[in-house]
Amino acid sequence: MLTSIAAAQPLFLAIVLGWAGGYKLTRRGHAMAEGSALAKLLGVPRAAFAYRVVGGVELVAAISFLVPPAWPWESWLGVMLATGFLSYLGFARFTAPASSCGCLSSETSPIGWRHFGRAGVLLMSAALVTVLGQGHPMTTVAIGTLACELAAVSALSPELDYVLPRIYGRIRQRLFPHPFAATAALAGIPLHATLEQLYDSPIYAANAGLLRSDVQDYWDVGDWRILTFGGRAGQPEEAMTVVFAIPAGPGEGIRMSVVDSRGAPVPSIP
Repeated sequence: MLTSIAAAQPLFLAIVLGWAGGYKLTRRGHAMAEGSALAKLLGVPRAAFAYRVVGGVELVAAISFLVPPAWPWESWLGVMLATGFLSYLGFARFTAPASSCGCLSSETSPIGWRHFGRAGVLLMSAALVTVLGQGHPMTTVAIGTLACELAAVSALSPELDYVLPRIYGRIRQRLFPHPFAATAALAGIPLHATLEQLYDSPIYAANAGLLRSDVQDYWDVGDWRILTFGGRAGQPEEAMTVVFAIPAGPGEGIRMSVVDSRGAPVPSIP
């Protein structure tokens, strides 16, 4: 059983480290470095360079876990990276707690217990590889372990709170269309096409941080399709409903409104 669990760890580490390293080397990742805790610790110019260096090291580690072990230090590289993550998070939590980790996506979120939990999962995975080694055959138990670990990392990643609902919403709307869509005035336009139009709009990009759910409901009024999402805003945060009105044709722009839990319009979002 233990060797089956260990067999999943190199692939798990390769996926997570490859994702993190690849993101840090993109243009968006480079821009994210300026708002991360690393910029607070090193300064913006040095943070951008350090961000890319860390991304490169993560990619090297990811590749090393995908190929047969050739050097004895390969298994220790994951342990050193995970330990470095924990140290970085601990130092940043006390010196720049409001800054974002900037680890996996461009979404910002203050460093909290979920970031530490994610780094802890990586450390335990790397420790298993170090103790038990690589090269174990993949079994059903290993595949199940890999799926559970990837799900745990996703749940422990605040940066994905706004990304995963949108992906889930697109998949759900494609597989399970609204049962009343055929009776609507815009029945000829599938809901997923409306969602694509919304997701690509500047007004959605500017307000995506308010959303806390995928599409909750939708209906058509004349040449407009109305979509509602669950949201939270304010200090402290309060539950709200975000309403988008998407036109059927290109002549009108997308409109947005926010109402509070009592159904009253919210005039402005801080």
